[in-house]
Amino acid sequence: MKLKKIISVLLIAVLGIAAADVTAKVYTEKEMKHFTKMAEKSAKKRAKELKKEKWVYNGTADLETKLLTHMLKTEEFGGENVERVVDVIDAPSVTIGEKLARSNAEQDIAREIRTMLKGIIDTHVKADGRYSNDIYLDNWTAKVAQELNGTIQKDIVLYKKNKDNTFTVRVIFVANADSRRQALRDLADEIADDIELSNAIRRAAEGE
Repeated sequence: MKLKKIISVLLIAVLGIAAADVTAKVYTEKEMKHFTKMAEKSAKKRAKELKKEKWVYNGTADLETKLLTHMLKTEEFGGENVERVVDVIDAPSVTIGEKLARSNAEQDIAREIRTMLKGIIDTHVKADGRYSNDIYLDNWTAKVAQELNGTIQKDIVLYKKNKDNTFTVRVIFVANADSRRQALRDLADEIADDIELSNAIRRAAEGE
């Protein structure tokens, strides 16, 4: 299948998904065509860079086409996901490298959530406040991270074979952006008795 035909199929698929999900931002056909055109250019450039860096890709489609599909899933190009790239060095095999990459991605999410919540708590909770104890922070972090971990999807796996027969593995994931926002909204609802803190978390959910 030629690249232009593949792009048309992808465009129809993305438009269909956007129309089906009433909670998602719906773009016009003109806007989606613009996103697709920009994603096509970006995918071509990125594929060229990855090949130059000697990354190996063994997918069924060519790397440029796979990157195009991937990019159209992200918010930058009209999709509903954010991209996460994880590198694992010295993995004994590509399969193990993939598993380690997912574990690292989940740990990264937990650290990011904890850092964000700690900043909000330090700013909006008094020293003698009910929610100032780290137990709450740890519990909230675990709860939000658990919800988000289920949205992480492996999209592209690349690798390089090292001289010592180990592998450097790069996994490109997508994670649903709306799930992160909803998990934080749910947390804000849960602690509605502390209005200032609840509102601060809600603002963070909306990226304010």
